[in-house]
Amino acid sequence: MRKYLFALTILFISANTHSQNLNRCYRQINAGEYITASNGLYKIIKKKSHPLAYYFFAQLLSRVNNSDRDLAFAYSSLRFIYPDSSNNTFSKKKKKKYAYQYGFSYSNMKILHDEICRQALDSCRNKKTVTEFGFYLATYTTSPFLKIATQERNALAWTFAQSASNAGAINDFIKLYPDAFQIADAEKLYDQLNYMESTVGKTAADYQQFLNNNPSSPYFKEAKEKYERLFFEEETKDQSVFSYYRFLIDHTENPYYTDAWNKLKTEDRDFLLSVLPDLTTYYNGKDIEPDLWKTLLHLKLSKIDSININWFHALYPNHPYHNYFDSLLNMLSIHLHPIEHNGFYGFTNDKGDTAIYPVYDIVNDFAEGYAAVALGLEDQDVFGFINSFGQPVISFNYDDAYSFKNGLALVGAKDSSGEMKYGFINPFEDFVIPMSFEDADTFSESVTLLQNSVGLYGF
Repeated sequence: MRKYLFALTILFISANTHSQNLNRCYRQINAGEYITASNGLYKIIKKKSHPLAYYFFAQLLSRVNNSDRDLAFAYSSLRFIYPDSSNNTFSKKKKKKYAYQYGFSYSNMKILHDEICRQALDSCRNKKTVTEFGFYLATYTTSPFLKIATQERNALAWTFAQSASNAGAINDFIKLYPDAFQIADAEKLYDQLNYMESTVGKTAADYQQFLNNNPSSPYFKEAKEKYERLFFEEETKDQSVFSYYRFLIDHTENPYYTDAWNKLKTEDRDFLLSVLPDLTTYYNGKDIEPDLWKTLLHLKLSKIDSININWFHALYPNHPYHNYFDSLLNMLSIHLHPIEHNGFYGFTNDKGDTAIYPVYDIVNDFAEGYAAVALGLEDQDVFGFINSFGQPVISFNYDDAYSFKNGLALVGAKDSSGEMKYGFINPFEDFVIPMSFEDADTFSESVTLLQNSVGLYGF
């Protein structure tokens, strides 16, 4: 019996001692004796994990006038008892006593908790570093200010990333803060900086590497256009006939093949005749194919007759002019002669039958399947060309026109000043020689006489 009484006495004395020590620490805290109170609380917690000791520790370490203030430690001390332990540790009687004596209650712990979190957030704002905000978010996990702290951390990180002015810093921001509301601006700026930095050398190789590494970039189309242009310029930098030809053969998908062709088609006749058959194969179905065939046709058919047409058929069986040649051969077999009736002109065949009714003011003889004719419109003759069936084949847009010879026809039109200018067209109405001469004569043996705007003549 004595043994039990002794144990109860020791327990009572121990409890009473804890209570006295806690009360003493509480007074010391209120008196500003923080170091003494801290040592006392540490001894109490070391012997027995008392909730009041943690509560006092949190108060002590969060006091603004405490030179050893440690908000993180204050928060972790409070987290030992808040919110779970505060409701289940003590009896109702003790809760009431401690609430009255020390202000120890759930609501006061919440107030202290939120105040510690607020002070810690203010400290982050003063230090203005992303690291401090990161520590806050990792440490104060129950803070009511987590959303605000996250937004401010992201805004600060975004400011630092922008000030770095390089794609790497912006990309790091995107990876580290994928939920930041600045992400859309960050992605836009990253795309811009990445494009600028990747192509700083302005070479075709720079743009090609950018295209390979950034297929989804909004600058992909612009980079591709610049790459294709620079590649064309680099591949043809010597501006030689061979470089343009090799570019056309090797890079049929590069849109600058049209520039290469325009450069190439001004070269001498023999070279073009040697490469055009290959080019028509490489560019089958592309936009320059008609121009390739027209050029080849013009170079090969120096004279439009059945012999030359059949020869062209035999050399290039895949050409696109079969229907045109069949019609032309048919027209060439028809011999028509000009006639006049009541001041208008038409054509008759060899039998004297009217083939084309007299409706024209001026007609020229048929040559190479076409005839230059004029219609009187508003006291002005307008020239065009018809075939042997009387069908218009070249538009009535000229003030003067002459028969075809060697695949070309001389035409003239007045410029804006009223001066007549002459040039030569082929049967497709393409200007082989531009309309820029004051006077000209029809071709003879592939030569013609031309007069320029200052009155000088040449061939």
